Amino acid sequence: MKPRLKDVRGYVTQRDVAWRNLMVATINAGIEQRVFKLRHSADVWNYREVRTYEFQLPRRRVVVHARDIDHDEIAFHVMVEPDATGERVIASVPNRRLLSFCTAAAFGWLERKEGRWLQRARDRLFLTSKGWQLRELEQLHAEPLGYKDRGKLMM
Repeated sequence: MKPRLKDVRGYVTQRDVAWRNLMVATINAGIEQRVFKLRHSADVWNYREVRTYEFQLPRRRVVVHARDIDHDEIAFHVMVEPDATGERVIASVPNRRLLSFCTAAAFGWLERKEGRWLQRARDRLFLTSKGWQLRELEQLHAEPLGYKDRGKLMM
């Protein structure tokens, strides 16, 4: 029997695995669309510059607000199936309120200076009120394209 992703990667809960999968899919889409590069020195971003992009998961539209946060990190605010208001307020609404405008939301950071990995704080960085959304994202197959799916939180 093939081990489950959360057993292999160290993500423990269903919510952790769903967050990981959504964030990996988000970063992969940004790389594939050439929104940013994994090597900080190869990317030309101004400090605090914002880039918005979108991609499609199976049957779900995802909108991403990516922002250079200095120290060669990129912060991601991700909304699954946002409504029109959600697309406008993605970066300005407090995290918990984002669920008013989408079915799921996630937040994370990509470290690019000391190495390349997805960072996660201990706060609630994945929000959904829909059980089906949690299960769907937990089952999503997403493998990192040239970076690690977890690493030390750099603050």
